[in-house]
Amino acid sequence: DIKGTIPTEIGRLSNLNFLRLCYNRFVGNKTNFGHDLKNLELLHLHSNLLSGSIASIGWPHKDRSSSYISDCGNPTEFEKSLGCDECTMCCNAQGDCYPDEDTSIQSLGWRNYVDFTWTVFASFFGTACFIAMISLGVDKYRNRNQNFLVAQHVKHGTADNDAKYALTMIGDDSVYQFFLGKSWVGWIICLATILAQFWILLLFVEAAEIDLSNDNTDLVYTWKCPRDQDECRDTAGLGWEGWLAFSILMVAHLLKDVINGTKMVILSGKERHAYRPRIRFFAGGTLLGAVSLFTFYVSVIYNEAIATSNTEVIVNSVVILFICDIDELLCDILVSVNSDWVDSMCYQVHEESVAPVSEKNKNSDDDSILEEQNAKGNRDVEGLWHVVQILDKEVQTLRQNMDMLVEENTKLRRLSTPRGRGSQGGNTANKGSSETRSTATRTIGTQRKVAGALSVGPQGKAPPRQHSGTGLPPPKKERKTIPNSFSSKSYEVPTHRKGRRRLSDSSSSESSDSSSSGSSDSSSQSH
Repeated sequence: DIKGTIPTEIGRLSNLNFLRLCYNRFVGNKTNFGHDLKNLELLHLHSNLLSGSIASIGWPHKDRSSSYISDCGNPTEFEKSLGCDECTMCCNAQGDCYPDEDTSIQSLGWRNYVDFTWTVFASFFGTACFIAMISLGVDKYRNRNQNFLVAQHVKHGTADNDAKYALTMIGDDSVYQFFLGKSWVGWIICLATILAQFWILLLFVEAAEIDLSNDNTDLVYTWKCPRDQDECRDTAGLGWEGWLAFSILMVAHLLKDVINGTKMVILSGKERHAYRPRIRFFAGGTLLGAVSLFTFYVSVIYNEAIATSNTEVIVNSVVILFICDIDELLCDILVSVNSDWVDSMCYQVHEESVAPVSEKNKNSDDDSILEEQNAKGNRDVEGLWHVVQILDKEVQTLRQNMDMLVEENTKLRRLSTPRGRGSQGGNTANKGSSETRSTATRTIGTQRKVAGALSVGPQGKAPPRQHSGTGLPPPKKERKTIPNSFSSKSYEVPTHRKGRRRLSDSSSSESSDSSSSGSSDSSSQSH
């Protein structure tokens, strides 16, 4: 234990390579070795009672952390720690050391973590604005051909559902839900809560500063520089296992809020919302995501500064994550005081959830909606025409059956020679023929009504008819007026193919049969 001051004559030893004066009782507040130690490669002055500052000697080996060591760390036995601008390692009064080198933030140009924090905030806000603009552009592109009035019908339900969805994402057990309401008191409570969270997190940022001359930081000195060794070693036991546990804890607790905040920012870019709800969505989503990401950032830098083991990194993370629960705890307090007041501060269904509709756009899109309705009507009419075609086939079958019955009736009358039996058989045949005619008349009347209703389409034209199974348009229709033997009126039957029998033919046959029957009866009476 050498006491006293360090001799200044040592500075004249220009060929000196190694100088270890550590673990002694040297004192002095102005240590100066001069500028002649050009070949010096190692200088250890720690574990002494030096104070004040050490003059610059032009140390060239700053890349070696154990090359220049002194008692420039904190805590110190003096009011102020030893000043040494060129030292590569600083030790404190407990004999623990820490490398005096630039952090990753300082190497990028920032002075400390506090200055970098403002850049982090700006990046959060810029990212949120970029996401909202992308969402707005995509929404405009998707809805470029959407009918305006149809979109307005959707907006009333969709906008309100989006607001309820946003409430689910932001959480109905947090004061952040007041962002979706219209009360200024609720907004003030939200902003005060977020400011409190940011302020507490900033305290951890300041405590994580790696400033060896500042005694107010929580930096843990994890290096040891023993007497019998020239190189110092790091005694921290924090490994990849601790950082893996830290990552799992952060993802499980914070990723949900980040995703929900991003979704709310995306909702703020949808045109189906009015401006005020979009502002609320943007503010709520941005702040929700910012708090979560800032918590992750603070946890990383704070654990780098003070965590010395795998368990410490988990404990520190849990303490910092507890800050994120302040909004939920405050909401529980407000609900306990007055739950009705909390409900009034939350989201309520209002008309402003839907963007206002201009009369000009409304009138300009009436025609398009009418066209859509007409197109739908045309499709319905085409389906009805198909039904009419089926009825045509059924009527044709009935005509054929009627012709066959009339022919059979004629044969029966001719074969009936007795007067009584012939008259009775004729009456029976006439009765069957009348029933068949009545059935055919009802079917034809139904067809006539349907054909008359569908003869004019929604646009003043009859809808196109197609052959079944071919998909091709039918041949030109020949509308023929056929006298109805069962009624004094006439109707039109569309003819689709050659060789279709007309009702007039069968009616004429019936008339001729009836006349022949009458003549036969009269002749039998004359006999």
